[in-house]
Parts: sequence; C-alpha cells; structure tokens
Amino acid sequence: MPLICVIRHAILVSAATAAAVLLACACSAEETPPSIDYPSSRTSTKNINVGRIFVGVDQGIEFNGVKVYLSLTSDLLGVDTASDKTLWHHEVGAFWSGMAIKQIEVHGEKVWAVELHGSPDTDQFDKHYDYYELKSGKKIDLPAPKPSGVSLLPIRIISCGGAFAKPFHALITTQANFDTFLKRAYGPSRRDIGA
Repeated sequence: MPLICVIRHAILVSAATAAAVLLACACSAEETPPSIDYPSSRTSTKNINVGRIFVGVDQGIEFNGVKVYLSLTSDLLGVDTASDKTLWHHEVGAFWSGMAIKQIEVHGEKVWAVELHGSPDTDQFDKHYDYYELKSGKKIDLPAPKPSGVSLLPIRIISCGGAFAKPFHALITTQANFDTFLKRAYGPSRRDIGA
C-alpha cells in the first residue's frame, strides 16, 4: 500500500510541475512584445475612424490593451482593444515597412513604445527608427547614436565665396543640418549649390 501512495504522490507532483511549466510558458508568451513586417502588397480589411477621416488598415499588433496599426495610407494609430476607440493617430509617411513593440529607456524611465522601421533588407547604415509611446502615442525623440569611424579634417577647403575663420566639423543628418552647412560653407547668398 505505501508504494501506491508514493506513486500517486509522484504523479501529483509531476502534474503540478507540468501545470506550473505550462502557466510559466503562457505568461512569457503573453509578455513577449509583438512585431510585424508588412509585405510589399497589402489590402485593407477594416476602416478606422481617426476623427476627420477613416483610414484603411489590415494587420496590426496588440500589446497591453492597445492595438497598433500602420495604415495603408501611411498613418500610425493606436486603438483601445476593449472599446475599439482610436486613442491616438499620427501621419508618419510611407517610408515604414514594419513595426514592433519595444521597451526603451526615456529620461531614466522604461516605457513601452511602438518602433517603426524600414525594410529589413535595408543597408545597416541606412537603418532608421521612430518611436511613439504605446499608451499615449506621443513621439519619443531619442538621441541619435554617434556614428562610428574616424573624423577627418580637410587640409584645404575650396569654396565659392565662403569665408571660414577656422575649420569646422559638420555631421549632416537632416535637411536642416545640410542647409546650415551650406550657409556656413558658401555664405548666405549661395546659388543652389548642392541643392
């Protein structure tokens, strides 16, 4: 008789252990942030009201009670899963081909954010990401990573009318940076040089 009790106990322990493992797997699967890369051809399956217009969407990703869509008309929107109401909306442009939910650090605090990214086939030097808070939709501006490599100082600068008091370094990352560089290098009356 004691042998049967031992066997039953072993089976109960094994069943309890298996249930704990299954519960742990289910919890970790729910906590894994989703991501999606869209195909080059898409068809809308649903229209979502964003206030003044409806936008067509197909697939979205859902996390922490918010379903996020990248619409077919270049809109990023967050929808409350419980009420199906639009929480936030941004026009983000047609560059993006996918998104993911990421936990990032902003001002020393970890927040869940929607990460927009271009094609996974993009050259590593052309990769660009934009981030939006998951719950509020507020755009998060992260500092740009410092590019790797060596800074080169030109030996001679040839310019059409520019006057340099001393050499300078410029990292061109935006159109505004480029315009500032052109004004400094060629003077305020440049004639569409490099534009």
